[in-house]
Amino acid sequence: MGNLYVFTSQSWVSGAARLVDLGGTYDLASYWMSATPAEADARAWAMDLNAVQSDLVAGAEASEPQEQAEEKAA
Repeated sequence: MGNLYVFTSQSWVSGAARLVDLGGTYDLASYWMSATPAEADARAWAMDLNAVQSDLVAGAEASEPQEQAEEKAA
C-alpha cells in the first residue's frame, strides 16, 4: 500500500502550474480536509492501523519460507 493519502502526485505539468500560482491556491483542493478534528483523528487512526496491519502481514509472509525450511530440517 502506498502512502499517497496527503501527498499530491507530481508531474511536470503540476510543477509548471505551481510556478505561476503566486497565491498558493493550486494545492488546496488536492489535500484531504476533514469537517471536524474528531473526523481527522478517526481517519488518522484508521490509516495508522492499516499501515501496522500491512507491516505485520508482510513480516508474517516473509517469515513463512524460513519456518518451512526449519520444519523440513527438523
